[in-house]
Amino acid sequence: MSGNKAKGKVGSQIEKKSPKKTDRQILEELVQKMDEMMQVNKEMKEKISSLEKEVRGKDDMIFRLEGRIETLEQRSRMSNVIVRGIEEKKGEDCMGVIKELGQNIGISVQDLELEIQTCHRVPSRNKKAPRPIVVRLCNTKTRDKWVRAAKAAETWKGKLYVHEHLTPSRQHLFHQTKEMSKKMQYKYVWTRDCKILMKKGDSGPTLVIKSSNDLHEIAKKNGRSFVLPRFQDQDEAEDTFSM
Repeated sequence: MSGNKAKGKVGSQIEKKSPKKTDRQILEELVQKMDEMMQVNKEMKEKISSLEKEVRGKDDMIFRLEGRIETLEQRSRMSNVIVRGIEEKKGEDCMGVIKELGQNIGISVQDLELEIQTCHRVPSRNKKAPRPIVVRLCNTKTRDKWVRAAKAAETWKGKLYVHEHLTPSRQHLFHQTKEMSKKMQYKYVWTRDCKILMKKGDSGPTLVIKSSNDLHEIAKKNGRSFVLPRFQDQDEAEDTFSM
């Protein structure tokens, strides 16, 4: 009996020390915890938003830097032409090959000696075709003369092409533009001073294509959607000209 009395006294003391919480107190504690969780959630959202803004800023900076690098790379190619379609022979004299091409399209021997600075074959992903030849000429005026002369001589009929030397990314964009022109019924796509130009017909504005975003905008204005193709076998001759 004495033991039971002792237990009863202890139980009553515990009840006095730990009074039962009212429903109101429980509710207030829950509300407080919820407020704390909402505050933590708000702080996390603000932190995530700040990080996303920082990432966007860095992405913009990377995009601008890539644009500057591409511009510099293209500038280093401004006086070049790239020749595709000349069969490659072991131990060939590349300079002799280009001089022969020059004579065939109407460039005088005297001009050849003055105009060609250097030339070499460059790598290509397309293993089925001969490696292209990049020719560095003395200036952009001479470059234009060679491109016009090759066109007038209709070298393309023999699958021999003389074009302005574009960077890999610009060459890729050029092919995407040509592909889109077929889908959207644009009549002309060409390059001038290494800029990509497109025109709907004989009249109307000439569009300058600077990025794939321009192609998407054109498709949108025409009420069409267009998936830009990837050209896996694109020539990689468009590397920097190094001798």
